[in-house]
Amino acid sequence: MKSLSKRLKPDTLKGQLMFWASLLLLLVGVSSIVIVSLIEYKDRKEEVVAQLEEVLGVQELFIDSWFQERKTDLKTIAKLKEVRTHNSKEIESILYFTLESKKEFSNLHYINNEGVIEFTTLEDAGGVNVSDRKYYQKAINGQSYISDVLVGRIAGNLYVFISNPVKDDQGQIQGVIMGAVQLQTIEKILNKYNLGETGETYLIHQQGGLITLPRLINTLKKTEKIKRMDYRIDTKIVKAAKQGTKLIDSYQDYRGKAVFGTYRKINNDRWLIIGEIDASEALASLYQQILLISLAILVIVAVLIYITKRLIERIERPMEYLLEGTQMLEAGKYDYKIDFKAIPSAPVEFIQLCNTFNTMAEEINKNIKLLEENKERYRSLFRNNIAAVFSIDLEGRFLDINSAAQQLTGYFKEELIGSFFTELLPQDQIEKGRNLFLDTAKGKAELVELTIVDKEDNRIELMLTSMPIIINNKIIGVYKIAIDITENKRNEERIFKVSEELRRSNKDLQQFAYVASHDLQEPLRMVTSYLQLLERRYKDKLDEDANEFINFAVDGAKRMQTLINDLLEYSRVNTRGKEFKEIDGNQLIEEVKRNLSIFIEEKNAKIIYEPLADFYGDRVQLVQLFQNLIQNGIKFNDKEEPQIDISMEEKDDAWQFAISDNGIGFSAEYSERIFTIFQRLHSYNEYQGTGIGLAICKRIVERHGGEIWVESEEGKGSTFYFTIKQRRI
Repeated sequence: MKSLSKRLKPDTLKGQLMFWASLLLLLVGVSSIVIVSLIEYKDRKEEVVAQLEEVLGVQELFIDSWFQERKTDLKTIAKLKEVRTHNSKEIESILYFTLESKKEFSNLHYINNEGVIEFTTLEDAGGVNVSDRKYYQKAINGQSYISDVLVGRIAGNLYVFISNPVKDDQGQIQGVIMGAVQLQTIEKILNKYNLGETGETYLIHQQGGLITLPRLINTLKKTEKIKRMDYRIDTKIVKAAKQGTKLIDSYQDYRGKAVFGTYRKINNDRWLIIGEIDASEALASLYQQILLISLAILVIVAVLIYITKRLIERIERPMEYLLEGTQMLEAGKYDYKIDFKAIPSAPVEFIQLCNTFNTMAEEINKNIKLLEENKERYRSLFRNNIAAVFSIDLEGRFLDINSAAQQLTGYFKEELIGSFFTELLPQDQIEKGRNLFLDTAKGKAELVELTIVDKEDNRIELMLTSMPIIINNKIIGVYKIAIDITENKRNEERIFKVSEELRRSNKDLQQFAYVASHDLQEPLRMVTSYLQLLERRYKDKLDEDANEFINFAVDGAKRMQTLINDLLEYSRVNTRGKEFKEIDGNQLIEEVKRNLSIFIEEKNAKIIYEPLADFYGDRVQLVQLFQNLIQNGIKFNDKEEPQIDISMEEKDDAWQFAISDNGIGFSAEYSERIFTIFQRLHSYNEYQGTGIGLAICKRIVERHGGEIWVESEEGKGSTFYFTIKQRRI
């Protein structure tokens, strides 16, 4: 077996090429045969079924025309004067004469109006009542009729009955002419037209019972004679006919043989004509055709194998020169070149291959020199790198360090080489350093912060890159590249301290603003109260200037109180906010409208908004946010009917709201300034306010993780946009 394997698949290049080329050509040949066979087989199946369809079509026409002729025969009898006038002496003679001249009929009957056979060509049939038979009922009602297969009531044989009404001169039905046709007569018709030696056609009932016997049914090995209608056909073609589908593939017929077949429905779909032919006969010519094609393809494959063998032999000789060249390179003679001119009749491809080989040898020579240069560059990069570089073996011992590492640690190279890297780590860093080393030894590069101690026991903070040393896909050690970040860490600590001081300072400022505004409330209320008391008592006792001065003082006190309240509200945005909860946007807008209902009604304003989605936030603050923006849109408006439009849309992971008005607008240059605390674009006499409202809006939006901005143009209204994060903050 082994010797056979070597013959079929030898180790030489020539043998390998020959083996695989032959195998490939054989596979192509076999594949071609299979593909051609499948295509031809499919075409042949469709052709056979089409031929059977044509035969069945012809037989259907013959059967239909034959039955029409028999109906015509009965109509002719029914129109005879003797029959129409019920001439009893002549009717029976006419029936016998017709039976003699029309051999297709087995017997003929004249049936009167009461359904009784009055005249007949069949002995013992006279006087029999057939009024319950459908062929009589159809004819007595004026229709010509062809029955299904029935058992004769007198003789007990299987017949197809054809009936026709008999009418007198006034068109009144006097009786029925009925003719019985035996099934053997229809068999003779079917057997006139068949396809090939094994082709046959036969009639069956839709339930599968035989109406006519198939031509080849006598080939069945049965001891008893086949009985029509009792013998059931239950093949795939019958099932397909019941389902109304067609069969293209072969199936087993009543004999158990593979056949191709088709069917047609006749006699008002009560009968099926089945046409079948043995698959062996139908495909005989196909098998011969496939055999010839296979032989032709195999001959072509054999010729191609021979040509391939000759081509391989021509390639083999030049390959020996290439083999010699590779051996010279292996020996280190990189200046060796193949002299392809010494090879007689060398193919162009081989010449190109030799040129490529010679070029490759030159490149190898150059690359070896370049490799030596790269090694020197690496040594220079290692030695002169401003970062400290440590080379460590897989046991954790130092193999080499550069000058920067010596300066960093205070140790000379000779002092560290051979010692464990953990000797440079303080006690609290040993476990971290060891775990880092083990991860890197498994191939994981990492960037971490690590602390070491130098020769003088000073702690040095490092940003350390730890990476594996990989040669030939194998980890042989670990590189540690370190940068001293001790000073950076100290700066971070300083920055943290300053940040903490700023945070405390902001907190103190907020507390101061709250306390200051709260403590100012009491004296301000006292000033306001006494001014109002002074106004009420001495209003009529003072001159106009004094009254005006009192009014100015009262108004100033009220404005001061409003300013203090707004300042207090501003300081509470971040300190007294509520928990974020899910908010129904539509309910929130309705609440704002209720809060501003008097103001909205006074200004004859309209608030229009699209249905809003639910979102998360501080309900109290968001009511204040919408209320401030809507109130501003109505206040800074010179229209008779101010209109506010509110919309909402999804933007990435946030909800974006837009609140537009048809008010006075303002120049775009003020679009950022208006959100600064105490900034106003109009005098107090023009539009009352403290200049804190939009600053509060900005703080509320920022607390909800969003941003706020405005687009405006003088005389054309403004649109305020703000966003709120979709998720919980």
